[in-house]
Amino acid sequence: MRIKRDNVTLENLSEHLHYEFWMLGVALCFFLHPRSQQETNIAIESFGIHARVLVDFLFGKLGSQTDVLAIDFLDDEQSWLKLVDGKKTLYDYIRLRTGKEIAHLTTNRLNITPEKKEWDCEDVYKQINELFVEFLKYVPDERIGDKLIKLKNL
Repeated sequence: MRIKRDNVTLENLSEHLHYEFWMLGVALCFFLHPRSQQETNIAIESFGIHARVLVDFLFGKLGSQTDVLAIDFLDDEQSWLKLVDGKKTLYDYIRLRTGKEIAHLTTNRLNITPEKKEWDCEDVYKQINELFVEFLKYVPDERIGDKLIKLKNL
């Protein structure tokens, strides 16, 4: 059973959530307009890490007590979990790609062809953005800070 967090704590945590979402967009911009192969690599790694944080947040059901999950902000967590369960391919894709290609040095890297190394960051961003916007619809305003309220009201 998860610890119930009070609205002030959630509002404070929402600033960190905003940062992750914002940085995902920044990383996408760097990915789309690199000046060198090194910048492309940095952008992919940054994008992958922020995408991983966000999908773990959006799809998370358990996690440790210190992990912050979307369900922590919601009154109706079952409706949310049902919604994201239908989009599990995004979660699986990000977990696999970041786990085997960014966060861990594995023998799996030997089998990745140049074509398979390509990241469709624009599509991943679009999918995460859609879920994030949907998440904000579920969250009562008193649980999020001004930055996320502005995003919610766009």
